Amino acid sequence: MSKSRLLLTAVGAIISIWVAWSCIWTVAQDETGVVLRFGGVARTTPSGIHFTLPWPLERMQKVKTSKSRTMPVGFTLIEEVTGTGRKASTREWLTGDTNIVKMEATLYYSVSDPIQYLYGVSDLADGLPHDMVIRKAAETVITDLVASMGIDEVLSTGKIQLRDQVLPRTQAMLDQFHMGVALTQFNLREVAPPPEVQDDFNEVTSAKSFRAQKLSEAEGARRTAMPYARSKANKVLQDAESYRTETIAFAEGAAAGFLKLAATMKTNRNVNLQRLWLESVESILANR
Repeated sequence: MSKSRLLLTAVGAIISIWVAWSCIWTVAQDETGVVLRFGGVARTTPSGIHFTLPWPLERMQKVKTSKSRTMPVGFTLIEEVTGTGRKASTREWLTGDTNIVKMEATLYYSVSDPIQYLYGVSDLADGLPHDMVIRKAAETVITDLVASMGIDEVLSTGKIQLRDQVLPRTQAMLDQFHMGVALTQFNLREVAPPPEVQDDFNEVTSAKSFRAQKLSEAEGARRTAMPYARSKANKVLQDAESYRTETIAFAEGAAAGFLKLAATMKTNRNVNLQRLWLESVESILANR
């Protein structure tokens, strides 16, 4: 074989390898391919084998769109894996009544729009990947919600409000940023006072529990006593009404007798005076 023919064979092999390397792409089942032409997005491709123009005309970036991703809030995955202490600056929030509460949560998300995910938001200025925008957005929403509650509410019913509102509000913010992700779950792992004041909070909680118990007991006693008190009051009112009726009847009878006697006195004054004198003497003698 001549040198020129050998050279052509080598060049053909190199071109074939270059074409196979830059033109033939395999996209996995859980991936979506984004084809770039001269640096701009030309199309997306589903899973399978696909062909593009040779580099530098076209190239492909592959994004795992079916993968469930995790974003910690209030801690970092490195801290969790290594078991190192959590940084207070990342896990503490200020409540509306100026108390501090520690909170750890986990966001789960997947890529919904691979083009927006790749090019909608750039990496952060401090060198962190653009996925950290998800964490920053969630922290903003949590800060706003916690600042509108008191410490007691945050540690009790506020947990439900956080679970219900963090996910949709964070999703709305990320949609405005064109992040191209879909949040699937917000897992609130821990909401508690800082360790330094945990004992004090426990004492306050016990005192509130004791107060609630005493109030409940007092309310029970009130509910038990009220029927008896009402029954007794009704009996007193009934006795008073009966006495009033009897007194009025007696007074009316006495008044009627007096009027009758007065009328009789007018018609036969001397006889009646004599009769009254005799009745008085009889009464006096009867008492002796």
